[in-house]
Amino acid sequence: MQENAVARWGADPEFTTNVYDVRIEDGIMRALLVGGDGDTKNIPGQDIAGGETIDAPGVGRFLLLDVTVSSSVFAPGGGNEATFCFTPDPDFEVADYLK
Repeated sequence: MQENAVARWGADPEFTTNVYDVRIEDGIMRALLVGGDGDTKNIPGQDIAGGETIDAPGVGRFLLLDVTVSSSVFAPGGGNEATFCFTPDPDFEVADYLK
């Protein structure tokens, strides 16, 4: 996910996620993931380190795998990026393009 871009993991178009503050701090990859549908499925804004997970009830688990810090955030396609492994909750309907 590119920093500040909206990502849609679920079939419900109201469910969105954003990643902010992607960085390497004291040699540790870090990112802040937030999101939800504004109703029952939400990801609490949580800053995590590489290898850590966020468990969002009714949504699933997000594991931070990697971060890429860009030196040119104003260039087309520029910006910091975070790579997550997403394991959906059995009741979460995943977007078709992720199946």
